[in-house]
Amino acid sequence: MLKIEKESLTRRTFLKYTGTAVIGASMMDKSGFNKSTDPHYKPETGMRYRRLGKTGLMISEICLGNASITLSQTLGPFLFKKWLRDREAIINKLLDLGGNIFSTDEMYHNTIELLGEAVKHRQKEVYFAIGLTPRSESEMRSKLEQALKQLYTDTIDLIFLHASGDDESFATLRKFRQEGKVRFIGMSCHDPRMHTWAIKKGYVDWIHMPYNRLSRMKQGPIDLPGTESVLKLAKENDVGVIVIKPMTGNFIPNWAKETVEPEVQEIMKKLRDYGPENLYQAMLKWILQNPNVTSCAVGMDTVQQVVENVEAVKTRKLSIVQQELLEMYANHADKDYCRMCETCSPSCPQGIPIPDVLRFRMYYKNYGQTDRARTLYNQLANSQKATECNRCGICEEKCPNKLSIVKKLQEAHLILGSNRSFSS
Repeated sequence: MLKIEKESLTRRTFLKYTGTAVIGASMMDKSGFNKSTDPHYKPETGMRYRRLGKTGLMISEICLGNASITLSQTLGPFLFKKWLRDREAIINKLLDLGGNIFSTDEMYHNTIELLGEAVKHRQKEVYFAIGLTPRSESEMRSKLEQALKQLYTDTIDLIFLHASGDDESFATLRKFRQEGKVRFIGMSCHDPRMHTWAIKKGYVDWIHMPYNRLSRMKQGPIDLPGTESVLKLAKENDVGVIVIKPMTGNFIPNWAKETVEPEVQEIMKKLRDYGPENLYQAMLKWILQNPNVTSCAVGMDTVQQVVENVEAVKTRKLSIVQQELLEMYANHADKDYCRMCETCSPSCPQGIPIPDVLRFRMYYKNYGQTDRARTLYNQLANSQKATECNRCGICEEKCPNKLSIVKKLQEAHLILGSNRSFSS
């Protein structure tokens, strides 16, 4: 059995804080070996590769995600500086083990600059996926030019629209592609309907979408697409899929603190006995069993996490222990985890942005990002805050996951609002 030797500051604190190839490409690609041999597996490291849809790129099954820069909100200055120093070691370890795809976004603080500096001397080994927020062409161009400079390159391999997309923004990305500044176009969002729209329009070569053990076959009523159907549609249209939130966004269920409950005591004991790394490896293995997925974008904050994640790719098959841990985690977390599928939003007669409010609640309660959560919540207009909820319950009727939304909205305001009263 694997035992926990010491605590990490990040996700391993679970127990504590409970088409085509590009013309002219050479025979060598960024997976680091000859395409004339098996392009799917690197035996010396255990890394495996999949084709990213019509882009033709062979990318590693593990992608480095960089949203965890928000750790700066919780670690404090000293530990955050240490995290920055460790970042280069993390990146180099992943490259050494065969990782070749890194994804980040202009919204994630200065991660583009950090990545550019870290891989300056290993550019030929990396594909970059960079997100831009939809806005005017001039503003998007300014952000793109900045990213190109920070990455020390003239062309970004994979560009994507962050959180949403529209005809005009995709037209802007196509213009950038015609200029040779980007190669392939994608989109990242939580709403299966948006991905379906973009795929059917032929706008995307690849997508970022949430997918994990807590995803449901349907994220809305019968007439709305679910996660699995989007994955299938992407495969049918040769659109690559890089999964985000493969580990449920490092979601630490609130029940992990309820140590008096027998069920919680049981799973926490198993995590102590077998090591939480078995749970996280199980999450990756479960996703990679799906042939419609290309890669998992994972936040990695220690070198050991890199090793553990690549080991999950190498061994592939879920052990009995991992299956048990995964099912126990899913059964408990399922009761509290908002998938941000947006199904409830159109139904709210008060116009409350329910997924946003629940996301801020999650930052506070499940991620420990208290200051960030309060800041974001209090930036909402008063008319959008949870105090406007009239408890009609329509949102709960629409929620495909049957969450207690009204109760969660009330709780969100009580812990996040500057005026933390809630009228009866």
